[in-house]
Amino acid sequence: HRGSSGRRSSQSERLRELTRTATPATPVGRALESLPVDPRLHEGIKAYKVCSNGAIVERLVTLGRGNFIVFVTPQRVPGAKHYTASTRLKVIRQRVRKNPIMGKSSEEHHTPRYLDVADITDVQSGFIGTHKLELCKSKYLGKRRLLSITSLTRGWSRVTVAADHVIERDRVAIVSIVYGAKRDTLDLLIPDDVERKLFVDALLLIREAYHDAKETVSSEELLLRYIWYEVDMNNNGRIDRRELKRVMKRINISHKGSLKTDYRAFVQNECMESRRELAKAYHRGLDYRGCLSFIRLHKSRSGVWDILFGKNTEQVTADIFLEKFLHGKQHEYSATLLDANVIFAQLHGTGMGNSPRNKEKDGSRLSIDRSLFDIFLHSAANDAYDPASLEFDKDTMNYSLSEYFINSSHNTYLMGDQLKSTSSVEMYMAALQRGCKCLEIDCWDGDIGDEIIVYHGYSLTSRVAFDEVIDCVRQYVNNHPTTYPIILSLENHCSLPRQQKMAVLLKSKLGDRLYIPKSSDLWSDLPSPCELKGLVVIKGKRPPEPDNTDIVSKHDEDESVYDPYDEALRDPSPSTSCVAEQKKAEKSSGETINHELAQITLFHGCAFQSFEKSLSLSPSHMHSLNEAAIGKILSKAPSNAELWVEYNRRHITRIYPSGSRVDSSNYSPLLPWTLGCQMVSLNFQTADSPLIVNDGFFQRNGGCGYILKPKSLRGKDLSTSALLPNGPQTLRVRVVSGSCLPKPNGESDGEIIDPYVRVRLHDVVIPDIKKNGKGSNRFLSSSVYPRGNHHCARQVTTLHTTRCVLDNGFSPVWRQNSWAEFRVHNDMAVLQFCVRDKDYGNDESVAEAAIPVSCLRSGYRCVRLFDKHNTRSGPFDMATLLIEVEYLRPSLVEVDTNAPARIDANSLVE
Repeated sequence: HRGSSGRRSSQSERLRELTRTATPATPVGRALESLPVDPRLHEGIKAYKVCSNGAIVERLVTLGRGNFIVFVTPQRVPGAKHYTASTRLKVIRQRVRKNPIMGKSSEEHHTPRYLDVADITDVQSGFIGTHKLELCKSKYLGKRRLLSITSLTRGWSRVTVAADHVIERDRVAIVSIVYGAKRDTLDLLIPDDVERKLFVDALLLIREAYHDAKETVSSEELLLRYIWYEVDMNNNGRIDRRELKRVMKRINISHKGSLKTDYRAFVQNECMESRRELAKAYHRGLDYRGCLSFIRLHKSRSGVWDILFGKNTEQVTADIFLEKFLHGKQHEYSATLLDANVIFAQLHGTGMGNSPRNKEKDGSRLSIDRSLFDIFLHSAANDAYDPASLEFDKDTMNYSLSEYFINSSHNTYLMGDQLKSTSSVEMYMAALQRGCKCLEIDCWDGDIGDEIIVYHGYSLTSRVAFDEVIDCVRQYVNNHPTTYPIILSLENHCSLPRQQKMAVLLKSKLGDRLYIPKSSDLWSDLPSPCELKGLVVIKGKRPPEPDNTDIVSKHDEDESVYDPYDEALRDPSPSTSCVAEQKKAEKSSGETINHELAQITLFHGCAFQSFEKSLSLSPSHMHSLNEAAIGKILSKAPSNAELWVEYNRRHITRIYPSGSRVDSSNYSPLLPWTLGCQMVSLNFQTADSPLIVNDGFFQRNGGCGYILKPKSLRGKDLSTSALLPNGPQTLRVRVVSGSCLPKPNGESDGEIIDPYVRVRLHDVVIPDIKKNGKGSNRFLSSSVYPRGNHHCARQVTTLHTTRCVLDNGFSPVWRQNSWAEFRVHNDMAVLQFCVRDKDYGNDESVAEAAIPVSCLRSGYRCVRLFDKHNTRSGPFDMATLLIEVEYLRPSLVEVDTNAPARIDANSLVE
């Protein structure tokens, strides 16, 4: 007992040492500290934490008084009741005894990790929505079932509990916090209904308040606040010289010269007292404001102020700002003096305007200096992505579904490659949070009872339960009742009895959230997104289609029951043979689709034969085609391109990756979009260039997942297609500087980065065949499938790479950087920015962004950077680029569309 008491005492001291540091007083901290939070959360609530190996351990969850920090500890946090403002969601990992509640924990005693409220991307509750919970459920299948989690004894009792029983019976107790650039999860089971609701509501309130409050804080201030607990090693609320060195490395600043000398000089300049007071200040360290001032001294100047207002200008008034900047450079001619004054007032709200000249005595005229101007350049108000395009427009949501581009995924359940990777429900929630509105579910008969499983058929990928996927979709729709329709693309390989169960599960779990079409809906124009708001729509099959021997249908996932990969990968188990025999018997009887499942299906997938036949089908009939089928269809007849656009006016086309992409890579979506194809499905688990382009493309319209197609792809006059109305234009882009760039994957450790930027233009070149005397078609096939036909539409990627800036991710400046000049041929063109870290081995991606050229604003503009999951969480929330954009008038010279684009010496054609 004495030894146990001693361990608890030392543990309490350690927790007290970890939690005593006060958060820097920032506008964000003050806003969150004032939130109404139930006192019970400050005292601590009982919970069970699910470890990465599936084990469950007892924990106490405590919310700090500052309403920023959550402690997940083996015991009550000492002093939590009196804990003041904090800006961290902090998961304190302690050494866990073997088999404390269930199994062994892999967690070891090490320096605690910190999770900031800025890291939280989602809070989920009431369902199994993470891979960690799936592991927990499957880890103890078949083990002895004991009491439910609500009956577990408190303390360190060595009780063995069957995890599948705990998770199944008490899934209502689940709370999962998704955080960080890697989409890690903190999975908790909170038994008490009241406490669980208090905790979830508090997290949602805190997260919302944080994102509102941070708009008035500069990026440097947010970044320093974000890393404060990590760098304040002795927890005294101040930064000494040694800790300052850690700060510099953490935020990617390489200090030139002696840090000790500069630190002493800075302290001496700040402390105008006696030598004794100076010595005390030197050893005491810098407070938050002092540290912020010190790092701002190391910020490189972009030179934009000098170019616009002159090197000797210290202050700029609103009228000069309006004339020289907003009108003269940014071409925002609708901006008024009132708009300029509003911008100035917002900038002074950041607390940076400390100069007495920033405001005259009567307060009538505001002015800004270099620092405030630089904050505006990197702010959301100066976004390169046109804010009007980013805003949601409800007036555009009343057209037929066929008139929209729909954010779509392929094999949504996979976490990796197409052959042997893991399947997980987590990927469905990840896709939905990324803006996806069409999810693919490959349904197969399971081996046990009447279970239905989801996996990539005839492969070595793992399996997930069909009902868990539907639970995930239901939970998302319930949490987002105003979401625009979620389309479930069912690749149905199940026997008739399992299809019957699928229909029952869909109806029972989705309830009134399931859209059940009337018979009249199947032959009229498709409903609009507005009519289907908050509903789940089924894509599958209704009556069986006759066999089709067309070459394209062989690549159609809807029509093929065979795997495109090696036959040796097929499962030779007896159960599979039984299923095959049952399917054969069903096919011979003429019935392959369950009637009840067909009744809830809106979109009927059918094989492609010819557009003449396809155009005669009802709008609810759609084609699902392999990417390689695009070239085959377009090469069959010169008129197929325009017929395809005509077909897509009232019908839906879904494109999916070729079966040869076993690594889950992606194809460029631009050509299918140019043809008006609505569902261009990509592998969301692979953050390559096509997916980044897709992310940027669907940021429009509030990120709702539905974008109204251009009039040229919706109207009856298809002669102009998606070509620019005035012909090709020249776009010039120059990367000027960066701000608060993180390390790769948002890591806290590692070397100071050496950033450079790749700027890619993704475009489709469409020759005017009529002018070349080859006919009237303006499309034909892409040179990607196949190459070599110069009279075909060509997907072109033009790359420009900046030089590398050594040892500076905090404020890199690309001085004397040449312009990247791009020839833009198509209204679908997308400009991609990729920040990379130069290394002796493989260069790593730091952050990315993509902006459609049609939404790109001219002038000096800010590019907001994203992590590989398309979020701006944690350090990515502050990361931006400053670019200069110019549009040149369309060339009056005839453009040879068969020739490669002209590119400067620093550019490449891929």
